[in-house]
Amino acid sequence: MPIKRSVNDQSKPALLIMTATITPPAGAVDLHRVDPQLRLQDYLEALAFYLDPAVKFIDRIVFVENSGADLAPLKALCTPNISKKVEFLSFFGLDYPSHYNRGYGEFKLLDFAFSKSRLLNELSENEKWWKVTGRLKVSNIDKMVRTAPDSYGLYADFRPKRSWVDVRLLSFSRSGYRDLMLGLYLEFASIKIEDVFFKRFANQSIDSNGEPSDHLIVREFRSVPRFEGFGGWMNTDYSSRKFRFIYTLRGL
Repeated sequence: MPIKRSVNDQSKPALLIMTATITPPAGAVDLHRVDPQLRLQDYLEALAFYLDPAVKFIDRIVFVENSGADLAPLKALCTPNISKKVEFLSFFGLDYPSHYNRGYGEFKLLDFAFSKSRLLNELSENEKWWKVTGRLKVSNIDKMVRTAPDSYGLYADFRPKRSWVDVRLLSFSRSGYRDLMLGLYLEFASIKIEDVFFKRFANQSIDSNGEPSDHLIVREFRSVPRFEGFGGWMNTDYSSRKFRFIYTLRGL
């Protein structure tokens, strides 16, 4: 008889980190959505979505960008009537060879946010936060936060049949990220991040030094995230009928 998994309906609103590269470097590997204006529009639409009061389980947002781009158009969305706390961080973090895999830049960016973000540093050691690829909207983000387990260091969508992890949406505790992930981006230079994640965390908790860790890793989302927007690789439309069918099928 299947075990009924509890649902954490008492979850509090969470912090969301949106990762962004408005102006990607020339020759970036596996990247087809490269037009800065197009990418900026993606980020504007996604940020507007998460700022909407209808999204009740995200009450703090850190928008962190690593190409040193002007964030004024994004900041303009944060009008005085916005009740959510929003922090913007911009730096130039693309000082590495363009052929490095995209996970290198994204998690180098997250390490920067971990050390520099005021909102992230206000979290307690076991308090949870979410990371999303900043151009994407997760239309059911409230449900993702509300149904998350009470305790974990890393919460992610592992796909054992493909030996792969979906890194578009992840959640960590503050201490979980520090112990499991900090500095790990150096391993993503020549190996796809999805593969590194799976090999490292599929069977046990290993910290960023390769040693056994006490952090709990939950390897299956309790709800299927429903992405909207365009993927950077091949300009995939995640809002298409095909993907809506896939989300429904996975939910079953």
